Amino acid sequence: QPRLFSNRMEATAQMTVTYIFHSGFLVETPSAVLIFDYFKDPAGVVDSLADTGKTVYFIASHRHPDHFVPQIFTIGKRFASHKFLLSHEIEKCAAYRRHAPKTDPDFHPVFLYRGDTFDDGTLRLQAFPSTDIGISSLASTDGLKIFHAGDLNLWQWKDAAPAEAVKMARGQFLACLRDIKATGVTSIDAAMYPVDPRQGNGYEDGARIFVDTFKVKHFFPMHFWDDPAKATDFAAYRNETFGEYHALTEPSDKAIIK
Repeated sequence: QPRLFSNRMEATAQMTVTYIFHSGFLVETPSAVLIFDYFKDPAGVVDSLADTGKTVYFIASHRHPDHFVPQIFTIGKRFASHKFLLSHEIEKCAAYRRHAPKTDPDFHPVFLYRGDTFDDGTLRLQAFPSTDIGISSLASTDGLKIFHAGDLNLWQWKDAAPAEAVKMARGQFLACLRDIKATGVTSIDAAMYPVDPRQGNGYEDGARIFVDTFKVKHFFPMHFWDDPAKATDFAAYRNETFGEYHALTEPSDKAIIK
């Protein structure tokens, strides 16, 4: 069972957050199913998902192969109602060009640039900046705000990078957060955010700053590769005032939030 560190706050409606793998999560709310950054599914989380009649939204933050694979287009056909919401640069990547079913008349992916908003009445998805390629995003549905960072993070590599590069990375990261905050985002019900121990000293700084900048009610670490212990050391970056911290480290681990 996943560990939970909590100082409880209530979300507006129930949602279930299931860890798929790496940065991949499945989030189910009363009205929608969101699949973020599907890469691999070793526990068959998506394979075992029944078609409940809800629209299944496949959201990909950028073209890196640990965040986007064209298999989602085949998987999506299993669901009567499905949509693909993709970062704009995916349209030009080799994997998309080779494998996207562009001759299928029912295939209508939506490509998003930072600053774009998708809204179909069930889901509103705002595309925000990233410190890497692609986007981060905020999904709003059923009164819930769900943030997936993609590769938005403070990629500072203190132990290896020159001081000037570390300073530049911090400035870029803080600028992205200012841009997000300028749109009126002050609180987030669930955030999936990179905690990457490969960075060494200061690996947790981005998560700590993010949690301190926004009132994150439920925090889910991701992108921790094969070192979940550090990713789930919430003492390094937890906000003592608010929030629940969920350690979903094994594929199919889930948190039910009410």
